[in-house]
Amino acid sequence: MRTCCKASLAESGKKNACSDRYAGQVAVFHDRHIAVNASFVFGFDHDDSGTFERTVAWIERCRLACATFHILTPYPGTPLFRRLEREGRILDRDWSRYDTCHAVFMPKLMSPRELEKGYAWCYRQLFSTRSIWRRRLQDAGSIPAYPAGSILYKKMNWLWPLLTRAGLTHAAWRPLKDKRNKLPTA
Repeated sequence: MRTCCKASLAESGKKNACSDRYAGQVAVFHDRHIAVNASFVFGFDHDDSGTFERTVAWIERCRLACATFHILTPYPGTPLFRRLEREGRILDRDWSRYDTCHAVFMPKLMSPRELEKGYAWCYRQLFSTRSIWRRRLQDAGSIPAYPAGSILYKKMNWLWPLLTRAGLTHAAWRPLKDKRNKLPTA
């Protein structure tokens, strides 16, 4: 990842964070057949409109099982809110929009609209069938379970309430979970 991402990590108080180090740690988990879910925040002062593509590319390169995205949200009473308010960058005081899905402040290197569009684009890209396939783990045993689990997790959200009401969630997940958790014997 580019320097702006390292600067954003530092801005958020993550002193030891480095995308190369994270990539190595993800590989260690994968070597042990453990899937990784990561969370990303967009809108730091060093983030530009290229941040979204770079983030998705990194996620696919590291083969993260899943990721969640958030828009930096300056909650009232926090140092971030006070700083952005001092700088005249708070745009919205409708507290219902302070949900990590809306740009309620003026980012430095893009418009609020670009921030929201980039955030939504990341979700569309990451949960496309193409991206799900590219991020599968390399061992042959995980190939059937991972795409099926990803599709059930994000593409079939409408199905979960039906399965829950019918008491079938265990039946839907168990074959996937059992397949994923089988470690190779030495």
